[in-house]
Amino acid sequence: MIHVEHSPEGLILRTRPEGIGRFGGALFLGVWLCFWLVGEVIVVGVLVSGGWVMLTGREFSGQPRTIEPVSVLGVGGFLLVWVSFWTLGGAMAIAELLRLVSSEETLMIGPADLTIRRRRGPFTSSRTIPRADVRGVRVSPRHRILVLDTKRRSFDLVHVPTPADEHQTILAVGKALGIGTTASGNATLPEGWEEAHAPEGDRVLVRDTRVRRKQALVVAATAVVFWAIALPFAWSAMSHPSDLTAAVILTILAALSGLCAYWLEVGRQEIKLDTERLVVRRRWRGEAREIFIADRLELELSTDSDGDTWYKLVARNTGAFDPHPRRFKDRRTLSSAMNDPFEPTALGRWLAARTGMPYTEP
Repeated sequence: MIHVEHSPEGLILRTRPEGIGRFGGALFLGVWLCFWLVGEVIVVGVLVSGGWVMLTGREFSGQPRTIEPVSVLGVGGFLLVWVSFWTLGGAMAIAELLRLVSSEETLMIGPADLTIRRRRGPFTSSRTIPRADVRGVRVSPRHRILVLDTKRRSFDLVHVPTPADEHQTILAVGKALGIGTTASGNATLPEGWEEAHAPEGDRVLVRDTRVRRKQALVVAATAVVFWAIALPFAWSAMSHPSDLTAAVILTILAALSGLCAYWLEVGRQEIKLDTERLVVRRRWRGEAREIFIADRLELELSTDSDGDTWYKLVARNTGAFDPHPRRFKDRRTLSSAMNDPFEPTALGRWLAARTGMPYTEP
């Protein structure tokens, strides 16, 4: 249940998990975390023990031991990657367990900004959003979370347990902010996109280049890790043929990661902005190739087998501007999001305002 308070600082909304049903999920997570801890301790112990033997040539007990560094490096690299993902999964499970057992979410609407505070057990975090950036407020139907739409992105605020809480919360927040339940104001490009100049001088829309550069670095680092693990297995395969399979698989993974990093660095998809149409182009090493022309935009909704709602911004080609009328496809998805319509909707409205193209929403 959401508790609404009026204070001198402004409107305050607080919510805590309630109901006995949450303890069933907490019990399952607690049991799973016990097995997670056993796996974490075993693998970390193996890594520490192997590293100690490589450095000193002895076990912790002091007994001398001879090992093959090549094999140990290969196995150790694999275990290091595995335990990294295993640790991340455990951290997410701990956060969810704390949310179910002991947590609180607070939204305070002040005269100048909004403050979101979250507590998970002994851990707290906060975020401040200027009131001037707020464009609308709504409730995500899938997970029943109060969502705030700003100029360039949306923020999850607090959980809304029941339909009665939803009605109460929407009215209270909307009244405090002086806004409606839908985003309003001038069309603004959503976060993650930017308008840029193409080498030919055209204005184009592309994914955020800073984010793309970071993605390229991460994928390149992944390729280096795969190569580092593959090399010891390849060396060991000269005397132990059974290690050849692992070396080949890791080499393929490293090559695919390297190609992906290269594509992120020298290639991209861009949208050329024309009057009453847009042209989707694929650019590779400075040269652009036209792959799709659209003259109208539509926001589509669909539901998958898990009950999640997908929002897709679809560009359609009716043939009015296309110099290649025999193209196989007459539609292309520009943006999609699950359970949150903000980015596809904001992008569609911005493109319609920028190009003058027809844009429809359900």
